[in-house]
Order: sequence, then C-alpha cells, then structure tokens
Amino acid sequence: GLLDVSPIRVFKEAAVYPVVSLFCRDGGANSTVRVLLPSTREAEEFAVSDYVVSDVPSKWLHLLPEHIWGFLLSANVSLLPKIAEHAESLAQMGDVNATSTAAEADKYGASFTEKRGADGLKVINTGTIDSYISLWGVREMTHGGKRFLTPFLAPKKAGVSDRRLAMYKSPKIIFAKMARTCEGVLDVAGEFASVNTNCFYNPRSDVSLKYIGGLCNSRMFMFLYDLFFGALRMSGGYYQFQSPQLRVMPIARAKKAQQDAIAKVVDRILAAKAKDANADTDKLESEIDRMAYDLYGLTPEEVQAVEASTVTPPKRVAVSS
Repeated sequence: GLLDVSPIRVFKEAAVYPVVSLFCRDGGANSTVRVLLPSTREAEEFAVSDYVVSDVPSKWLHLLPEHIWGFLLSANVSLLPKIAEHAESLAQMGDVNATSTAAEADKYGASFTEKRGADGLKVINTGTIDSYISLWGVREMTHGGKRFLTPFLAPKKAGVSDRRLAMYKSPKIIFAKMARTCEGVLDVAGEFASVNTNCFYNPRSDVSLKYIGGLCNSRMFMFLYDLFFGALRMSGGYYQFQSPQLRVMPIARAKKAQQDAIAKVVDRILAAKAKDANADTDKLESEIDRMAYDLYGLTPEEVQAVEASTVTPPKRVAVSS
C-alpha cells in the first residue's frame, strides 16, 4: 500500500515529500495496491478523513518500462491501461539522449563565440528554448556566467566528438531541461548544438519528427508526464525533463495520415513563429490537442479530466535584452 503524506510537514527540518510504503509477499494475480491520496494540501496533521482511498490492480505495476510506479500517486491513474494500449515508448520510436555531459558543457562553453566561423553551429540551452522554436538571436543565452545573443560552437576547436557532432547535425527535438510544461524545439534542419538539455533524434522510418514534436508540446503529453513523474515535481511547479523519463513516455501509435495531419498543423505553428516568436498559436495548438485525445482513445469525460489537470503556464515574452 501507499500513503501520500507529502502535504504534511512530517519532518521539521528536512524539505522532503514523504510517502509511506507498505510491502507484503505477492498476493497472486488478483492482488491490489491500496493507495491513500490527500484530498487537500492544507492539512497540518494526518487525518484519514482528508484522504481518498482506492485499490489499484497490482498487475498495473508491470505496464510501464522499468516498473515505474509513480503514477500510483495520481488521481488519474485509472487512465493508464487505456493509454498503454494505444501507445509505445518514445525510446521505441527513436533515440533519446542528453545533448552533453556536464564536462562537455564546460569544455564547449569555454569556446562559445558570437561569430559563426567556418564550421560554427548555433547553440541553445534551456533558457533559449520555447515550445516549437528556439529563442536564439532573440533572447540572450547565459552560460558559465557569460551572456550571448547569437552563440556559436566551433566543433573542431571545442573538440566535439564525431558522435556528438552527428547528433547536433541531425534533425531533432531539443527539450528544455527544466520547465513548468514540456518545451521542445523542432530543429528540422539540424542546425543547433545544445548543452545541458536532452533530445529525440534518429526517428524510425515510419515516425514523423514533426508528429513527435506536436505530441511532445501538447497538453496530453504534459498530462502523461505529470501522471508518471508529478511526484518528482520541484518547487514552483517545475519538472525536470531528463532522458530516462522521456524515454519511457507513451507516444500514441498513429498511421501515416494521422501523423501527417498533426505535422501540417506543426508546420503552420512554425511558420507563424518564424515571423514572430510571440505569435499567438493557441488555436493551432488546441487542434493538435484534440487530435492527440483521439489518438489515445479518450472519452469526452476523460478529455475534460486532462484539460482540468493541465494548466498552461504563461508564455515567455521573446524579447532580447
């Protein structure tokens, strides 16, 4: 069983979010996990009346790769079997890796310059990533205490490995490492290097990069990310988007026509933001949301649950300083 006491200050000094776990020997195919979730975040001491009790089939613990069970702490856990039925992991659709190690970020950062040079690649990081687009040349990037408006990386001079260079030059989606909602840049031309971020690249031959980009920037994706990893959310409502978590995210299976439909809307979003980084693309993004709900087989009531639980944070104002 699981008892979430994270709303209560169990320890006076430690800033942690405690969950009480109770284990017993396997109870067989029909065993369940009893979960007690708080109905309020304002409690100062434990009271059973402040909790909602539910029983989850123990076999659900095997639905996700690596037996991830954080979803048990979500009030929307009942959607998991349907989601798993309609999807496969992001790692099954292509490669998901960090764009640099900490050591590489330090080494590459020492050679960042505002001039392209003969073989320079544009550089972005979490601070210059927005949904669908980068803010390179629009918002200053900060790295190692220095600020750059148009940062470039010279691969040879910086000692970038062939493997890393191939990643940078690949069409890809680069994810902000920490944000309140998933922000993924579609680098269709393979023109960006990036440090301290993560990316999806080398998609399967039957997988459209723009389809993946549309889903990863959708409400549905954030609903799922919170379902699986909401327990790891940091103060201020920030999530960490790291490769191990991104790899297991369930992406809806879609036929070519379905992928193309989303890709066409993504193209319209990219075109609008290419003209104005602050362009209002909410209606277009809502189109993708609706298509995503259909792909995951959600009912109207389930769609309402997704909409109610995913609050869109304020958009960044893309202006240079």
